[in-house]
Amino acid sequence: MTRVCLFRSGIFACCVAAFACITGCGHSGAAPVKSTKGEPTALHRGPLSDYVPSAGLRWLFVGSPQAFAQRSEFLTAFQQLMPKARLDAFAASSGVELRTLPEGCIAGFDYGTVYLARVTKDTARVRERFETRLVSDAVRKSPQAGVWRVTGLIANTPESLLVVDDDFAAISVGDPLLVRVVESFALGRLKKSSPALMGAALSTLPKDLASAPLRFYAPGPFRETWAQGVQGVLARAYAIGAAFVPADGGALKIHLVISGAFGPDVAESRARILKTWSALLSSPVGHVLELELAVRPSTFVLEVRDEQAILDISVDAQLLMKGLSTAVAGDTTSLFDG
Repeated sequence: MTRVCLFRSGIFACCVAAFACITGCGHSGAAPVKSTKGEPTALHRGPLSDYVPSAGLRWLFVGSPQAFAQRSEFLTAFQQLMPKARLDAFAASSGVELRTLPEGCIAGFDYGTVYLARVTKDTARVRERFETRLVSDAVRKSPQAGVWRVTGLIANTPESLLVVDDDFAAISVGDPLLVRVVESFALGRLKKSSPALMGAALSTLPKDLASAPLRFYAPGPFRETWAQGVQGVLARAYAIGAAFVPADGGALKIHLVISGAFGPDVAESRARILKTWSALLSSPVGHVLELELAVRPSTFVLEVRDEQAILDISVDAQLLMKGLSTAVAGDTTSLFDG
């Protein structure tokens, strides 16, 4: 079951690649804009995670690509995964410049994925580029002034775009309902629904994770195959959270927190986590990611309490991105198969 948990170690690379894939080619259709009548409501303004529902959420990445790109050593490391030419092509095709993006968010659900980007003054350009890629007639609606929703097909996949003028854009790949939920949060219509980080599971994680420039979250309860992950530790887990912080010398500090009911078996849970870590280092994924070289052993700290397991490590970003680029270029289906 170790490989089930190892999938998360490569999912960020896969999400980056998937985010780039939404820039596929196509032709725009023509359809009249439909507007919903009624008095405009005050729009919600907040972090992008505020627009992601907790219901049905499987995993969530949120952070600031700009914060990493501003550090030359991390930009160089990241370009092993996405070379400059590819980043330039992505910006030209999507209207989103990842290297200057102050805030981005990717959320996975059973029936689709939603991408959000704080594009502020570039919302009109993002909408125009999206419509250019559609291979079907675009269905356009404006529930109120300054809010636009466009739906159509890119290749054979339904995709929907939501644009809140001068603020953010959201694209759902798969289930169009995801963008409708984002829209409802933006319009303040889901008073009784909890956004992702306020849901029952993720709210058990420390709030200070949100201060990191990149975070990963996975809500529990973890069932079936996932419950057997980390030698069965995830069966007692409420949620997983990880913070990624760039440090001097090209180091990437990783702070991992698993919230759950570990007492009175704290020692046993700690032993199981250590066993999983050793298995990860010697696994095919560990070899591809060059974890034994990338991880700095002196930085490894593991603490298990009654309701939290906390792991701190520091990795060499250059080596990690080299490994991730190899994983993405290779047969990731078999590599991360669970």
